[in-house]
Amino acid sequence: MKFVALPVSQGDAFYAETDEGFRVLVDGGRSRHALPNLFQKYTRSDWVHVLVCTHNDADHAEGVIGFLEAGLRCDELWLPATWLDAILSLPQHASETMKFIMEHLPRSISSVEFRPEDDSQEVAWRIVFPEFQEMSPLHRREVELPDYEGNQEAMSFSAAVSKRRVVFVEQSESLVSSDLLAETIDALDEHLDLFNYLSFSTALLWRTWPRPNRMMHVIFRDTRRLLKLARLALDLGIPLRCFQHDPQHASPLPGYPLHPLSAKVQAYVRPVIQRRTPENFLYRAFLTTVNTESLVFYLNIDDHPGVLFTADSDLKNINLQCVHSGDIVTAPHHGSASNRSVYGRFSQPVIWVRSDSCSRYRPCNEYLSALGRRFCTLCRNSRYQKQAVQLYTRQRRWNPYRTRCCHCR
Repeated sequence: MKFVALPVSQGDAFYAETDEGFRVLVDGGRSRHALPNLFQKYTRSDWVHVLVCTHNDADHAEGVIGFLEAGLRCDELWLPATWLDAILSLPQHASETMKFIMEHLPRSISSVEFRPEDDSQEVAWRIVFPEFQEMSPLHRREVELPDYEGNQEAMSFSAAVSKRRVVFVEQSESLVSSDLLAETIDALDEHLDLFNYLSFSTALLWRTWPRPNRMMHVIFRDTRRLLKLARLALDLGIPLRCFQHDPQHASPLPGYPLHPLSAKVQAYVRPVIQRRTPENFLYRAFLTTVNTESLVFYLNIDDHPGVLFTADSDLKNINLQCVHSGDIVTAPHHGSASNRSVYGRFSQPVIWVRSDSCSRYRPCNEYLSALGRRFCTLCRNSRYQKQAVQLYTRQRRWNPYRTRCCHCR
């Protein structure tokens, strides 16, 4: 087996390849332009079986877009179910969304306190749309009907939208709108133009109105990224597989060595009450960015050590019994203190792999004292350049190849 933490400028981009030939890329880092070259350099390939975007953070998702824009190929694209839900909540006209945004422009944020370790993305959404933060996961489950036991096979974006059903509470029969796909594509293109313009505008005004513009720019950029990846999947006809955050009901996918631990496979055809309003759309766009609901996967191969991909998850309520001594575990949220509780859940030594940019606050002390060996793409206060963390299995153990151990200070 082979594992590589690609040396992206910022964020996570993890590649793994089994002896049987299964290839997966989990996230792509922050740079659209750098990822394709790095991927081809360290994998000597131009395709993967599965391309995963764990959540809608710039330092995880931008490189996924770059991977597809560069013409690199994947057999399937795996996304959080909230991604498709957001697209299906798009208002018919972008002017409705623009009006809603104008009503939420932050007039004054001078009283907001920022800590250096705060996630700027979470702070931005909290300030501009405080009502989204107050909606608990329990409330979200109450407004959605249970899943429809329908087709869970990977299918194209257009097929997933076309087969989506809308249920009226008074009726027992589900109805399919023949115009749903066309309406969704029109709304997608119109909103993509809008958020391209808004992202560009706020970037230009950064110096004249810095703090409010920074907040809005983050939100516009997050939303544009969501729309862009959806449009790419549509144009390229990539089969999608979506996962709904539900650690209690996570189960393996037959025929795949990559098992979801934080989510269950979402049926594409399910009864939902979907209101296409700006509030619903932006709320679901916000849900794609939530770190604690990042997709978590375990790469499991018989008679070989495995790999746990944690993304930015806090691993709360996630069953980790499948993880064994000597497995690779990617450090959640780049070793941030906000995820310090994770390290106490591992009673056996594992191999920690941390991908990060230059940071004064990461990794946390809990990472540095965690059981097992540690490897970083870039250590804190390091005099070395960023490295690709390359590990190979030999005699049923992970062994480093041209890779320095962690020397964070």
